[in-house]
Amino acid sequence: MLEAETAASFPLSSELDFDMNTIKRFEPFEIGPKERIDFDNYAASLFAKYPNLGGGDLWHLIATVRLKEESPNSGFLTFDKKLCSAASQEGVRSFDGNLMDLTVLEAKLKAVGKLK
Repeated sequence: MLEAETAASFPLSSELDFDMNTIKRFEPFEIGPKERIDFDNYAASLFAKYPNLGGGDLWHLIATVRLKEESPNSGFLTFDKKLCSAASQEGVRSFDGNLMDLTVLEAKLKAVGKLK
């Protein structure tokens, strides 16, 4: 993945590809005994690094870190500042939605027919 960025430094108008035509559901781990142990260990190590994150935030953090491994050009958009910071520290290209001009995002989505 590209080095971590924040929404403040992300030029929304030219860098987003809104025409990928795919949305992928991504689970952090497959279901199975080995993966359950891996998940437990990974979640425990992340919780030790980011004790201010709750269980749902840890799940999202694990999922986005694993997605980055599979799809290096992916990005992570969240409106949770702590989660955005943790994802950036884990090397994920992360964007704080609170810093984005959502009217620009809306216009861009409308322009490519992704939003009515």
